[in-house]
Amino acid sequence: MAFSAYLSSADSYQFHTDERLFHDGALPNAMADSGARSPCETRVTDAIALRDIQLVTTTVATEPEARRLAQAVLQARLAACVQVEPITAYFRWQGALQEDRELRVVCKTMPRAVPALLGLLRAQHPYTLPQMVVQTAQASVEYGAWVDAHMADAGAVLV
Repeated sequence: MAFSAYLSSADSYQFHTDERLFHDGALPNAMADSGARSPCETRVTDAIALRDIQLVTTTVATEPEARRLAQAVLQARLAACVQVEPITAYFRWQGALQEDRELRVVCKTMPRAVPALLGLLRAQHPYTLPQMVVQTAQASVEYGAWVDAHMADAGAVLV
């Protein structure tokens, strides 16, 4: 069975097996039958080299809190990038079900900075029990190098 991946203009992977393309929308039958790709797809022919980075995630209630944490993390060079996005959280707190609008704060960092980054977030976080989640992600080698280049040196990672 032939298998290849396509990267669409929407930055989502689409997988092609035999003559059928599986993704959110189907190719017109004539295109599917001929094996043709839509004009907005680029074929990924070479394996992409990957590098591990760390994603450290927390949540806060307000935009000023998110901005304050993001700026503190970036000024300390404990992450190369901090993304803030609105979410709705459903959880149990003090015996009751809760639903709150929050902001997810995701710090893109390297493994050497995680302990200091968690320390900074814990020290400056407005919540009594802040979410602190650390995940390993695989990034392109080029992006991983960019993250690494914008971090403090290993000996300088202090809070």
